[in-house]
Amino acid sequence: MELYIIPIVLFIVIFIIAELLKKTPTSKYEKISFLLNHSELTFYKFLKDKVPSNISIMCKVRLIDIVKPVSKGKAYLVDKNRIISKHIDFVLIDNNTSEIKALIELNGSSHERFNRKRRDTFINELTKNINLNLFTIKVKSQYELNDIMKILEFIKK
Repeated sequence: MELYIIPIVLFIVIFIIAELLKKTPTSKYEKISFLLNHSELTFYKFLKDKVPSNISIMCKVRLIDIVKPVSKGKAYLVDKNRIISKHIDFVLIDNNTSEIKALIELNGSSHERFNRKRRDTFINELTKNINLNLFTIKVKSQYELNDIMKILEFIKK
């Protein structure tokens, strides 16, 4: 009688394993369809038409890709963690050298929140201390050349 039980148990185990393998795991992530929100896209389109042809516009660049900590040991990790999850809205670079010419932050209503003001202060001080040129633009529904004139003058230097 034992001989009949072994194939049945084996069949059940194989069936359960096959069923488990069929199931596709559910993802913990989902696609974000658009890189830029409406305000960012409006500004991007405006800026794209105004910057010289030798300048590229990079969008949502991680701060850690343009700034690096110089500290050592535990301080390095602390400094790295302060910048690792932050990004800059737009980075203007020279097409020929990839030199970073200017950083641009769009400031909408979210920048009025306390935690956002703290973040902005940190970014402003950081970029100033390492001679990165950060320009802040107030979000508008429509932009004029005067809104970016300082940036255009600066990148032509």
